[in-house]
Amino acid sequence: MSAKLSFGGSENIQNGKKWFMSLGIILLLIGSCAVVFPVFFTLAIETFVGIIVLFSGILQVIHALWSRKFKGFIVRLLGGIVPLVIGLVLLAYPAKIMSILTLVLAVFFVLEGIIRIFLSLQLRPLSCWGWALFGGVISLLLGIMIFNQWPGDALWIIGLFIGIDIIFAGWTFVMLSLSLRK
Repeated sequence: MSAKLSFGGSENIQNGKKWFMSLGIILLLIGSCAVVFPVFFTLAIETFVGIIVLFSGILQVIHALWSRKFKGFIVRLLGGIVPLVIGLVLLAYPAKIMSILTLVLAVFFVLEGIIRIFLSLQLRPLSCWGWALFGGVISLLLGIMIFNQWPGDALWIIGLFIGIDIIFAGWTFVMLSLSLRK
């Protein structure tokens, strides 16, 4: 039994080709930058997560203070203080946090690799399915490699491996676009 990939019509296929090609090229560029500057990307990712968590905590504390007359004030306040403190810790101790995030990333890559492998089998009628399978295998291997190297290389490995993963995702979209032209 073979799977059919349908985009709904010739206009959708044309838009899909352009979108997949554009997305693929953008992902290839971002992934290449991450591979060339892995420590920068690792710290940028950790800082970005820290800022988001901190900002979330600030907003929740403001909301709790604004609605303090309503029932559950203490719970809402604590619900804002926890992410606020975690965000501050993420920003204050990036190297220590990177070790934990590296372990989380290993789990992510293993799961993403397995999912990509199964999804590639759905693309099997298209000539790009092999690239999608290859990308899934690479993601799975990256996860296993992180597990094997953890925690020693936590500062640079996240940026490097995310860069590699993004490059393969970009290449998959480029190949998908090219296969739709046939």
